[in-house]
Amino acid sequence: MSEGQAGVRNTLLDYDLGPVLRRADLRVGRPSIRAATRRSNGLPVIVKSWPRREGMDDRELEEVWRNEIRQLHRLVSYPGATDRLAVLQNSAEVEDGFHLLLSNDHRLPLQRWLDDPRGGDWYRSPRTARNRVRLWEEIARVAEGLEILHAQGLLHRNIDTWSVLTSIGDQPDFLLTGFEWSIRLTSAAVGRQRRRTASARSTRYSFYEDWRAVGVLACRLMNFPARGRADEPYFPDVERDAEFLLAAERDLLVLLLTSDPLSRLDATIVLQKISTILEGLRAQLTGGQPRLVLALGLGTESNLSAAIFRASGELVESDEEAEQLLFVRQDLGEEPKLIRFKEGEGDRGARYVLRGSRLTYRLQTFVPPGGGAPSWAVARCYDAEAREPAHARIDRSVVLGTLPIEVITIREAAQGAAKLVGTTTRWDALVGAPPPDPLETALQDKTYGELVLFQVAEMLMEAADIWPVTVAREKTSGGNVTLELTVRRDDVLERLSHALDLPPPGPRLRRLMESDQVGVEGEWRLTEEPVLGLRGGDRTRWRLVNADLKARPERYVLEGPGPSPNGSDLYLRAGGDGSDRLLQRKLKALRSLREHGELLEMLASPRLRRRASHDRWALDGLSDVLDASKMKALGELWAVLPLYLLQGPPGVGKTRLVQELVAARMGQDGAERLLLTAQSHAAVDHLLEKVKGELDKRRDMSLPDPVLALRCRPKDHGSGSSDWDLPVRAAALAADLAQSDLARSAPAHLAQKISDVAATLRGAGMDDGEPLGRQLRNSPDRSFQSLLLRSSNLVFASTNAGELETLVEERAQFDWSIVEEAGKATGVDLLAPLLLSYRRLMIGDHKQLPPFNTERMEKLFAAPQRIADAFDVGRHLLARAFGQAGIDEALDFVANADIETLSAGARSRMMMFETMIEAETAKPPREGRLSMAMQLDQQHRMHPAIGQLVERSFYPGTLATSDDARARFATEPCPVSFAGAVGSSPVTFINMPFGHAMVGGSSPEMPPRWRNMPEVNTVAEVLRRLQAIGDDRPEIAVLTPYRAQHRFLEDRIAADRRSGRLDNLERFSEVGGGICHTVDSFQGNEADVVVISLVRNNAHSGVKSLGFLSDKRRMNVLMSRARWRLVLVGSLDFLKARFQEELEPEEGERLGFLRRWLAAFQELEGTKGPDGVPFASVVHIADLLGDGE
Repeated sequence: MSEGQAGVRNTLLDYDLGPVLRRADLRVGRPSIRAATRRSNGLPVIVKSWPRREGMDDRELEEVWRNEIRQLHRLVSYPGATDRLAVLQNSAEVEDGFHLLLSNDHRLPLQRWLDDPRGGDWYRSPRTARNRVRLWEEIARVAEGLEILHAQGLLHRNIDTWSVLTSIGDQPDFLLTGFEWSIRLTSAAVGRQRRRTASARSTRYSFYEDWRAVGVLACRLMNFPARGRADEPYFPDVERDAEFLLAAERDLLVLLLTSDPLSRLDATIVLQKISTILEGLRAQLTGGQPRLVLALGLGTESNLSAAIFRASGELVESDEEAEQLLFVRQDLGEEPKLIRFKEGEGDRGARYVLRGSRLTYRLQTFVPPGGGAPSWAVARCYDAEAREPAHARIDRSVVLGTLPIEVITIREAAQGAAKLVGTTTRWDALVGAPPPDPLETALQDKTYGELVLFQVAEMLMEAADIWPVTVAREKTSGGNVTLELTVRRDDVLERLSHALDLPPPGPRLRRLMESDQVGVEGEWRLTEEPVLGLRGGDRTRWRLVNADLKARPERYVLEGPGPSPNGSDLYLRAGGDGSDRLLQRKLKALRSLREHGELLEMLASPRLRRRASHDRWALDGLSDVLDASKMKALGELWAVLPLYLLQGPPGVGKTRLVQELVAARMGQDGAERLLLTAQSHAAVDHLLEKVKGELDKRRDMSLPDPVLALRCRPKDHGSGSSDWDLPVRAAALAADLAQSDLARSAPAHLAQKISDVAATLRGAGMDDGEPLGRQLRNSPDRSFQSLLLRSSNLVFASTNAGELETLVEERAQFDWSIVEEAGKATGVDLLAPLLLSYRRLMIGDHKQLPPFNTERMEKLFAAPQRIADAFDVGRHLLARAFGQAGIDEALDFVANADIETLSAGARSRMMMFETMIEAETAKPPREGRLSMAMQLDQQHRMHPAIGQLVERSFYPGTLATSDDARARFATEPCPVSFAGAVGSSPVTFINMPFGHAMVGGSSPEMPPRWRNMPEVNTVAEVLRRLQAIGDDRPEIAVLTPYRAQHRFLEDRIAADRRSGRLDNLERFSEVGGGICHTVDSFQGNEADVVVISLVRNNAHSGVKSLGFLSDKRRMNVLMSRARWRLVLVGSLDFLKARFQEELEPEEGERLGFLRRWLAAFQELEGTKGPDGVPFASVVHIADLLGDGE
């Protein structure tokens, strides 16, 4: 028994078990059912148990138990599921059997109530109109629960009076349970799941059979006689003794019981018909058509008459009773809205108001003349106002539509009271007691609030990066338009910048051009208004071709195909339409989150939601291919729900672990669906390549059936294509279908449609950059591609892909959601993949690159008042074109939020992976508690010397080189060598002169946009000495933290290759599309030999002098990319000088990694390998240039 299972067993001992409500029947896999109560808090649950059989093989029994666990886990994360389906609290496999603990809120199986002869509840007289209203309300809840199952492709197959839980209270509360025989429809098709146990049940699998069972349940509750003999399964005869039914009831029962596959039958149809039934029954109860009665208190002293006088433009006098009644009837003639206020929010004692076209009427209960209980059979009104109620005060509202409202006077109501009470529709019944509004619930949720605040703050930052410009000159030549721009003043953008503690737009744009924080080589947009999300207007993609920063004012030259926007005063933004689409997806994900109670709870407290999965996986066969660290991680993540967090330092083989996980899941169940995502397309493509290779190797062994896998990518993202790409895959499958025997034997019109779809997909294309999710909505083949997305086993996509937006909107669900690079994503970026599964694996390393713009955002969250000030200034800049994505709710929330309270949490949500994994790993392990996080600690990529340098600097005491890596590097020859002074140490530092230390020396680094030409020349010299050994083509990469240096290196290497000075590089392979890369673009990649240009070399002191070299996360990535040889070009003396003077405590802590790096490097200099070569060496530039090579 595992530790997690032992913990669950102890949980069972904490419950007082009630009497058995139903005994188990193990011949058909039916569990026993009993109620129980937790001793510690009185929490009631339902316990379902499958007892073990002594001396018998219980594998089939265990499979039935596990199946219900799987279905409950899958369903609980579906929005709204917890209000219609029984929720799994815990599960246990112990000596006496298999157990499930279901939350029931004092509900018992329906059959238990039916068997109880006591009581006079509605089900005792189910044929009266009043009780049939309740019955159909309960059946509607069953239909809604069944809709959730069917939306996930699940069949229930077991709907009866034991699979429904209820308390028989005042309100409808049916919960659907009994999922032990549920199956996924595709599982039935491939015939993999439960081949043995399925023989005990009907072999007819369909949604229609489930709906037939709903009809049988409704008939049983209405006491219809059985059609067959007493010893046969009950099937109702609705032709006998059915005079009490309305025609609509009879029609629905016949539709359900017939379940004709040629007739549409789904939850939408059933719920529409139930709505019609309920209207008819309520009309029957009120003696005819449903009607509402509103009694008005009118007269010269009436506040209501005064309000009517003002609203009519002083045309309807307060003594003109007939005209006042006519005014109110007309005012309520077009979809009036009945509104109920929240507790304590009523206006002048009125809890209900009625909103017409011009007035809001305050409603009160009607008191019959001579006394009697107040009643909502008639609503009284003595007052009204023109103002609409504030949204924040509203508990619930309902549009009355065509429901007739009879408007009379108070006098008439008093005279006809005896005839009115009992014959009208109650006003309060129209709003009833609904489940909590998900928006209101979410707005009160701190986690949701923190995520909303982060997203709005991020959008304010983006709005501040709108630059007000003037077109100084425009020139058209050869079909291209060239614009020369200067920055102008803009009051709103300057105030926004000030509120966010940013420099004014003009100086900030100049710094942007000088810095490396944001790339300026991409697309730019010009608009006529300073707002995010502007649609229409300028669609031209502009390119920055020159920035004259010495001119006053500075001048920026853009070039594009035109036309340019109207006017000379414009607004400049970096990025194309994709940035707005990305913002829209994030807002939509937040909107979806507010309806996803399970995920909100998990994000608020992952440990509170922790539970055992009870999945089995024999890991023994993997010990030959995986190290102990990965074996432990696989065992833990397989055992726990709903989240596992895995930190993967450089070189530990995170992707190898994912390969094994995917292969195992694909081998277990042909219907398993996995979503694999990452922040960058490069990481997704790398993941796809490795997983595809692994599945190809296993196809003839553990994967007998083909796996349907799809890659979602925008057309122009530039990382190539795959035969798993969605358009390619869709075209191939459609072509196969068109050529199949099935299509050839189909009726002519169907065969032609199949052929047309195949032809459309074969020529399908989309505008550059348009997300596939948008294509699915707009193209004729969207249904086919959408079907593939919803049914594929594997989907590969970036975390913010348009296809994930579509899947979230469709409420699709995967069995696993695996997120790579989780440490590089904000909490909002992670929402889409987290929303799409009940089981999540997040893999990342928060000690490598963080989410974009982290430093600016952290500074902002440390000063909450700045967020409030910025919101007041910039709110109107955010609202355009995002209305449908939920921006209004987000802005309203921030306007009313306690920003100071939420700011610290918003920072945590920005760094969500880091926050969650550090909180989990800080907890000491405890026996019996399932682990939810760990760090992989065996690196396989780097030479032990490089690995030691990385471990000492960034992972002290928590990362080691694996034994197999040590053996490999000790026995295999290095695939590269350097001629001359560079030598053969695994780590080599080419030491440039420290400019400040030289007599008359000056800094070799040059702003703006830092570059260092002596280092460029030195890198070229190092590369000229590099040689490949053997027949293979080793991989090479040149890295630098700065984009400007990257461009100079790229230009120099290209020039030397053209001149023949670097012909030796032809024997090498490039990584990521080139030799030169910035640190940000190379995370996730590796090469046999890596040469790094550090750039910084100046006379400043402290952190400021180091620039990016003071960022331990970037330095971690830089130092950990090389397998065999790491060559650094920079000034070692400059780095050491940072510590010659005492640092401020904050600076000392920030630079602690660099101090450790220098100490580890010095230690490696004194350590020799088996060949007698030092693990690290320093080569002075003079020795390099004078080595004669």
